[in-house]
Amino acid sequence: MIEKNIEEGLIDVRKSYRLLFLYQKRILNLIKFIGEYYDYRYNGGWSMFSNSSPKDSKGNLDDWSWDWINLYFYQFYFGKSDKELEFAIFHQADTGYFDSHEEVYFNDERKLNIESFKECEDSDSYLIFVVGFRKWQINTSWYKDEFLKRNKIEGKYEDDEGVLIFKKYKIANFWNEEIALKQLTDFTVFCKKNEIEFNSKQQ
Repeated sequence: MIEKNIEEGLIDVRKSYRLLFLYQKRILNLIKFIGEYYDYRYNGGWSMFSNSSPKDSKGNLDDWSWDWINLYFYQFYFGKSDKELEFAIFHQADTGYFDSHEEVYFNDERKLNIESFKECEDSDSYLIFVVGFRKWQINTSWYKDEFLKRNKIEGKYEDDEGVLIFKKYKIANFWNEEIALKQLTDFTVFCKKNEIEFNSKQQ
């Protein structure tokens, strides 16, 4: 009986890995599509939930399990334009950790207790669009509550040096091109309301 349960569990594991492969492939294609729409080229990225996956004979087996699946929360950075605009898209596959804690931190060991996360049915999945004009960073950390909390859909940070704005879009609103283009048009309008010209390459 125990062996049967283990075998059934491993079937779920295999299904999960294959589903994750298809999902991440879809996300990567979507990120590429968005970059081309705005005429920006992907310029590297950062794991935002944990450390990067171990590679080049580095890392150890005590690393977090999250380190091996770091697209879970990831910043796709598109660099800076000749208009001094920086652009990035944050892929936030699951808001569960951020919704369940008042204060959140990068090296927070509560991330290892997934039972403390908000239930999957009560969490969300977002793409967070970020544009900065002569400003890139939220104070000293992206882990500002209002930036990552689900109830904060958009925001603006401004000082004497420049301005940074962000807006969140549910990933479910990008699963066909027509609906995706509506989100991109909305973000262009949002930028314009904040006095930033951020248009598609056709405009």
